[in-house]
Amino acid sequence: MANANIYTYGLAKLLPYQEIEKESDVRYENESNEEYNVRQMYMMNESKNNAIQVAYKAANQKVTVKYDGIYVLSVLDNVPAAKYLHAGDLITKLMVMPLNQVRNSFNM
Repeated sequence: MANANIYTYGLAKLLPYQEIEKESDVRYENESNEEYNVRQMYMMNESKNNAIQVAYKAANQKVTVKYDGIYVLSVLDNVPAAKYLHAGDLITKLMVMPLNQVRNSFNM
């Protein structure tokens, strides 16, 4: 995310798909630059993966979705996990149990 300046304001007026948004409309409250960037990359990857899945289904091809774990997008400062987790981390095990087993046992 970049701050707006005179040039970006001009482009936003001239180009049909350019817009200037308030930062508060784009970012979550108290979201750091790192968390924002991680969230954006996650959403772009999810969009790409969803498009691939739709394309395979449209071509009548088999699609297998692999569950890798829980992707950390942000961590609250006042929780014990803040010492250990950071935006962008991938949690693959919970108390030594692979997450796909945890997921099945809790019916998530």
